[in-house]
Amino acid sequence: MRYIRDFFYNFSDIIFAIIVTALIGYVLFFNLNHLVNIENENVSTVQAKNEIVNKKDEEINVMIPSNLNVEQLAEILKEYKVINDTKPFIEKFKDTKKTIKSGEIKIKQDISLDELEKLIFE
Repeated sequence: MRYIRDFFYNFSDIIFAIIVTALIGYVLFFNLNHLVNIENENVSTVQAKNEIVNKKDEEINVMIPSNLNVEQLAEILKEYKVINDTKPFIEKFKDTKKTIKSGEIKIKQDISLDELEKLIFE
């Protein structure tokens, strides 16, 4: 019994230091892992937002055939993702007297209908 008591008395400081070190290591490992994951998620979110902004500034080459009506043009622009919905486009331009330009035209994805009118109609 005396030997066990002497063992714990002599090595109690070392055992205590090992336990404290293990606890600190455990806490740091799991907290740092959590912090690193949060940082990676933030970087991914920022990169995704930058890609969206870059795509909006991107110009698209749209090939417009000749002799189209407004409904056909709206479908083509929707296929190229220049417009999201054909209805507002058709409503705005269904009674226009201007002719539709044919050929390849560079158009930004986030263009307004007024700017689109200047590019596409003669």
